[in-house]
Amino acid sequence: MHGKADIVVRRIEGKQRVDYFHQSPMRIFLPKTYSDEAEAEIILANTSGGLVGGDELQVNVVTEEKATAVITSQAAEKAYRSDGRDATIRTNLTLRPWSRLRWIPQETILFDGVRLRRRTVVDVDGDASALAGEMLVFGRSASGEHFTHGLVHDEWRVKFQGKLVWADSLHLSGDVARQMESSVGFGKSNAHATLLYVSSDAPDQIDGIKSLIKTNGCKTGATLIGHVVIIRWLGSDATLVRQAYTNFLEAFVSMLDWADKSVPIIWSV
Repeated sequence: MHGKADIVVRRIEGKQRVDYFHQSPMRIFLPKTYSDEAEAEIILANTSGGLVGGDELQVNVVTEEKATAVITSQAAEKAYRSDGRDATIRTNLTLRPWSRLRWIPQETILFDGVRLRRRTVVDVDGDASALAGEMLVFGRSASGEHFTHGLVHDEWRVKFQGKLVWADSLHLSGDVARQMESSVGFGKSNAHATLLYVSSDAPDQIDGIKSLIKTNGCKTGATLIGHVVIIRWLGSDATLVRQAYTNFLEAFVSMLDWADKSVPIIWSV
């Protein structure tokens, strides 16, 4: 399976326009019309039902000058046990001047024995703002399954004004069970979320961000590096991590006074 989605969001004469291409099993949906001020809402779906070894997905997004968009997924992505091959996801998010993007797909559920490599590159013009996040769930705890073996390599690369300003790689392999249980590792956590805010005003927002963070039974924290704020959640209950992550998203966007303050309604379906 080699799925692909290309998305370009433009503002033409005050109106938002979305041009896109999708290659099976990727599908793109535009569920509603939007006013001049509202974000373009875009939903991605993997119609195959999940990822297995050897699958490849690629998503390329460009928000042109003054365009605004929110992109999410139809449901949680599932990455199944591998036959030995790697599944790969490559995401490239490019923001032109004065554009704004919320990249907030729903969580990725990692089945025991998965082999997943994911790379997300966020390239932000100095006059643009990006809010980009991902959430990982380690196994199906409701089924008594835990992530004990396999491979997960999850990379973030952030560019600001054309320069690489932040790079991060999570790598789990080998004796994954020990890494998941270790107090200096994941401390028996079942879910992990990362959210980035990339903007010229990031240094001005860090105190407000820290005031909005609620533990909700999770370990959490925020760090400022240049023009990037990194917020993370870690918890033993995936539902609580998702709730804390969602609550923060809505509170922070409200604090920024962006036009659309809620996560897309499909998160509640």
